[in-house]
Amino acid sequence: DMERTLMTRVVQGTAGASIVLNLVAMIVEGGVAIAMGLVALAVGSFVIYFQFMLQDTDTLRQVQNDLRHTVNDFADENVKLKNNNIRLEAELVPLKETEAKLEAIAEKSGSDAKKLRDMVKDNQATLDA
Repeated sequence: DMERTLMTRVVQGTAGASIVLNLVAMIVEGGVAIAMGLVALAVGSFVIYFQFMLQDTDTLRQVQNDLRHTVNDFADENVKLKNNNIRLEAELVPLKETEAKLEAIAEKSGSDAKKLRDMVKDNQATLDA
């Protein structure tokens, strides 16, 4: 539970006291005091209820801090993804060099790269079987 502030306690106490005093006035005086007392009962009840609601609502600062934390989490994740991208790009360079070498070998042997890749796949399927 959220800790109640002093101001919340004062407002709620004042509204509660108003309710009690109006009940006493209605019992003692009657007539107009009853009508005014009923209005005070309604207003006092609403004040207490809405003061509780306001107290339990996150403050703007809390919402900003939660958003800031979420943004920081996304930024950290973004850094991780960027580092992975850099690592993968670095691994791609030797693969492209190997592909170029294989295409050169295929051209020298009178075959094309696609045919060579298909032969390598067939060979791997045979080895796996």
